[in-house]
Amino acid sequence: MFRALSSTLLVFLFTLSACTKEEESPSNDDGDNDPSTTTFTCLIDGIEFSANSFLIDDVTATGSGIYQRRASGSYISGGDTMTVSITLLSPTEDGFEVGANFDSANGEDEKRCYGNVWNSSDDEVSIGPGGDEPPATATLSAVDSELEVFSGSFEFEYYDSQTETDRTVSEGVFSNINYD
Repeated sequence: MFRALSSTLLVFLFTLSACTKEEESPSNDDGDNDPSTTTFTCLIDGIEFSANSFLIDDVTATGSGIYQRRASGSYISGGDTMTVSITLLSPTEDGFEVGANFDSANGEDEKRCYGNVWNSSDDEVSIGPGGDEPPATATLSAVDSELEVFSGSFEFEYYDSQTETDRTVSEGVFSNINYD
């Protein structure tokens, strides 16, 4: 009896150890950014910034009828977080098409943008050189309305209040950032 029970238990354990669980691939079905295809990178004064966390922002209309989309990426390490974002503004909801150019120098009835950087160590958002309207540009390179993701490039300048210096964000690229 003991031998039959031992043999049955051994066959069961062998069968169980041969089973493997299939890994699930990341999905965009729940509205989250898929970490395997989402990127947000740039240079800050020539130093590489690559986000390891992505913020989702939907298309919203401000009180003045301006629509906005924001692409943001954060680098989180220990208790510190640095977030870089580019906000795109359009006078129409359908203004976020492939090839659309946004410029901070444009007026309120045109496509414009601004960028900012937030660092948890100084607990401040820094925008624009010397606090003025920040020079910023952005161009959309892809928009997938079915998956609700968009991609593009950007650059801007900002004033770092902690070091009291103007800084440049260049070669910014975001890919497959979810907007809803």
